[in-house]
Amino acid sequence: MDTHIPLIDEIRIYLTTRQNKKQRTLGQEILDHFETPPYGWDPNAIRIGITAMVREGLIKIAFNKKVYTNPADTELVANMRNSKSFNKAEVILEETVVDMKVLIAVRTLLIKLTGNRKIDETPSDITVASVKYLTDVKKKGDDALIWAKAANFSLPEFFKAGMESMETLLNLTNPVHHVKEWEAKSPTIEEELNTVLDIHIFYGTWGETFKETRELYNTLQSIHYKIPKENIIHHFLDNFITAQKDATVHKKDVWQTLQDNKAHVLTEVESLKRAWRQTATEALPPLKNRIEEEQSTGLLTAEEITSFEAALHNMASEIEEESDLIKIALLPDSTRDRVKEQISRLEQLIEGKNTDSGVGGVKQTKKIKLIPSPRRIKTLTEWNDLKNDLDAQINAALDQGDEVELY
Repeated sequence: MDTHIPLIDEIRIYLTTRQNKKQRTLGQEILDHFETPPYGWDPNAIRIGITAMVREGLIKIAFNKKVYTNPADTELVANMRNSKSFNKAEVILEETVVDMKVLIAVRTLLIKLTGNRKIDETPSDITVASVKYLTDVKKKGDDALIWAKAANFSLPEFFKAGMESMETLLNLTNPVHHVKEWEAKSPTIEEELNTVLDIHIFYGTWGETFKETRELYNTLQSIHYKIPKENIIHHFLDNFITAQKDATVHKKDVWQTLQDNKAHVLTEVESLKRAWRQTATEALPPLKNRIEEEQSTGLLTAEEITSFEAALHNMASEIEEESDLIKIALLPDSTRDRVKEQISRLEQLIEGKNTDSGVGGVKQTKKIKLIPSPRRIKTLTEWNDLKNDLDAQINAALDQGDEVELY
């Protein structure tokens, strides 16, 4: 854009004159001045001219004492479009010169960050080099941010600050504003941008390993109460959660410590798996012994015994074959509970059998001879004695819930 057209030149001269007199200038005053002779310009053209000057960094706008310099700012755009807001806005002529010390300092910092020494000590050249560098770093930061969210990786505050700083700087297209913003952020921006690059390198190099480490942490944390307190696994859990809370996982010494811990943890996990399987196996004999006892009594059918033997076999197979660490850790408790349940079912079945042999159940048949042995009855008394003896046997059998077969 040609910043020396009459409209912009006249507005600049007008603002310079007033500011030299320490006078504030509102949008309405500019409109009043240029709408009247000798100018007679259309108010819309004047507002467009002022908007163009903001875009070129020639002026800044203040609404309610809040200063706007970024032409892409949505609040600024909305207020510029609203005639009532524009009329109350203060229009301020920008400085167009940057102190040489600032230029040197910003250029030196950019050379350090980019490795490019071919940067002139001018706002425009510094801004060109800056935009190229920041665009590249921001893309890397955006990629790292997407990964971090998916991996539930804690980002340090310097990373977040660096992303915000880059967005601010890239929105400042005016070289003067751009260089001054670099100077304002100089105390921390180097560490911010280096942190963004560190996270990008970490995710590119260790992204998958971090996800595996976090998954291991999540699994072990869910069963930490099953792990002996003195076990090194608890040390790993503490170190990992501390690194996540402090957002220091990406730091070389912290990450190395976690990987060293992880190597020991994997060995410990195998040892614990063997112990949990052994404890679960030791819970099986009570059921096995009870099944063998009932087999010897003959009270249960072969089909009924088989169902309990199958349950015992399934539990033994699961103890041997289970591969999920959480389920292996729970095997001792779950096996004990299942054994108790099977024994309880077995006892209920046996109790049912005993009940079936009693009153109200499936009755057994008791055979009773009508006459135990051939005999001759000579008197009425002998007959009555025989009847009473037979009656007592039959009553006793019936009282026990049996049926009687006379022969």
